[in-house]
Amino acid sequence: MNSPASPLLRYLLTLVVAAIAALLLTAAPARADDGVRFSWFGSGDRVAGSGTPGTESRAVSGFQAIALRSSMKLVLRQGSREGIELRADNNLLPLIETRVVDHRGVPTLEIGLKKGTSVSTNTPMTATIDLVTVRSLSIHGSGDVVGDGLKTPGLAVSISGSGNVRLKQLAADEVSARISGSGDIAFGGRTGKLSIAISGSGDVDTRDLQADDVTVSVAGSGDANVNARKTLSVSIAGVGDVKYSGDAVVKSSISGHGQVTKK
Repeated sequence: MNSPASPLLRYLLTLVVAAIAALLLTAAPARADDGVRFSWFGSGDRVAGSGTPGTESRAVSGFQAIALRSSMKLVLRQGSREGIELRADNNLLPLIETRVVDHRGVPTLEIGLKKGTSVSTNTPMTATIDLVTVRSLSIHGSGDVVGDGLKTPGLAVSISGSGNVRLKQLAADEVSARISGSGDIAFGGRTGKLSIAISGSGDVDTRDLQADDVTVSVAGSGDANVNARKTLSVSIAGVGDVKYSGDAVVKSSISGHGQVTKK
C-alpha cells in the first residue's frame, strides 16, 4: 500500500528532473563556427546577441604577443600597420575588451569578454588583427587562430584547453608549440628549430613545416607529425605517436605504448 507521502515525492522528483533537463538544454553550446549561435557562460546575466552584425575598428599598437581569453576567431595579418577590427552582434561589441598589457616584459595584446560576462551570439565573433611582428601567441580555453605568411625571428604558440591554431607559410628561426588539453596546432613554412610539447590529447601537425632540428615531447595521448631534415629528438610518456618525414638522425626515449615511425 502506498504511503500518503508517495504522490508528493513523485511530484518533487518530477520537478527536479524537469529542472535538470531544462538546465542541460540551456547550457548546451553550439559550435563557434556554425554561423548560428554560440554561448559563453560567466557569473553575470547572459546577454543575447541582437542578430544584427556589427563591426568596430580599434587602435592598438606596440604589442609583440597576443593572448586570446575568450572563444572567438582571430585572423592575423602582418604588414606595416597595427590595429584590430571586431565583428560580432552589434550589441555585443562593447562587451569585448582589447588592451595592451605588460606580461613578463613583453607587451601583449589581450582579447576577451569583460569579466563575469555571459553571451549568446548569432553572429560569430571574429577579430582581424593587423600586426608588425609577433613573438608569442596563446589561447586560454577555446578559440581559433589563423594566419598566412607570418615572418618572425621566433614564435611561441601555446594552447590551454581546446583551441586551434593554423598558420600557413610561416617563416621563423625558431618555433615552439605547446598544448595542454585537446587543442590542435598546424604549421606550414620553414624554420630552423622546432620544439613541440604535448600534455593531454592535443595534436600537432607540422608536416608542411620544414625544420632542421626538431624536439618532441609527448605526455599522454597526443600525436605529432613533423618534417625533420637534420635531427629529431623524441620523448614519449604514454600512448602518443610521432610520425616524421625527412632524413633526420633520430634519438628517442619511450615509456609506454607510443611509437616513432617514418612516413
